[in-house]
Amino acid sequence: MKAESTIMPASPYEITFNGDYAEIEFFTNITESEVEEGEAAKWEYDHYRYTTRYRDTLITSLDNNYDSWLAEAIEKEEAENTVVETEAEKIEELESALKILILDILEV
Repeated sequence: MKAESTIMPASPYEITFNGDYAEIEFFTNITESEVEEGEAAKWEYDHYRYTTRYRDTLITSLDNNYDSWLAEAIEKEEAENTVVETEAEKIEELESALKILILDILEV
């Protein structure tokens, strides 16, 4: 997902620990946006989130297998977006069917 911030990500990923889980935020394709004179610098980047169970070796695993972790986070986001599109299509189809039924009932 595209993101924009006035703060440049300091590293390719950040981890937030929450009990037994860790949320990993990945930052890729980081570029500085052009801004008007006097405006704060802005950064654009691709941002992905991935939640996993915490374990002592998590940071080592991320460092040693960064590309695999990133690919998994991207794949997860794409799958979630596909589901949303499919649900939106179903709603549109149901709305169309409902309109047809209403017109049939009203005999228009």
